[in-house]
Amino acid sequence: MRKSILFLLLLAVILSLIVGCGGKDVSGKYVSSNGNGLTLELTPEGKAYWTWTAEESGLPDPIEIKEVYKVAGNTVKTFEEGKEKDATILEIRNEDLIETENDLRFVKQEKSSEGLNKGIEESNITQAQKRTCQANLRTIDGAMAAYNADTGKNPDSVETLVQAGYLKKVPTCPSGSLPYELRGDPLEAFCPNDPSHTL
Repeated sequence: MRKSILFLLLLAVILSLIVGCGGKDVSGKYVSSNGNGLTLELTPEGKAYWTWTAEESGLPDPIEIKEVYKVAGNTVKTFEEGKEKDATILEIRNEDLIETENDLRFVKQEKSSEGLNKGIEESNITQAQKRTCQANLRTIDGAMAAYNADTGKNPDSVETLVQAGYLKKVPTCPSGSLPYELRGDPLEAFCPNDPSHTL
């Protein structure tokens, strides 16, 4: 009898540790509540996918950034593999995720969309613009790398990449009208509209 009680107590401790370490199940698709075309999908396997519509990204095709995520208590962190220190931190509130830096709400797509477009905050818009711009910079850098591999030289401008067929059209940053520039050594895409838009 005593052994049975000890076994049950040990089992209860083990189960509590498993539950405590495993975190909540937050898998599913979420949509940004400010109507900026940004969605976040969290898979049961720990993968995170940020996606912008073609209209919001300023490119002919949707933009998707692949990350991983971890759940700890009431917090979700999404980040590039090996770069957890740069994680986007989201707080779990009921079934929603709240980006703590900008209080941007992501609502599960299965839920009602009533009121999703209410109360757009300036900080929310700024963060969405930054993410879109960063996606553009990655696209330009990838096109530059392909151009260099094929021609053995760097492009003169983003327009050169379009003319050569490495980009379908010149991407635009949603925070301003100035075109992207190519700067530095090694050459990188640069956003003159907001210097904080970096990779």
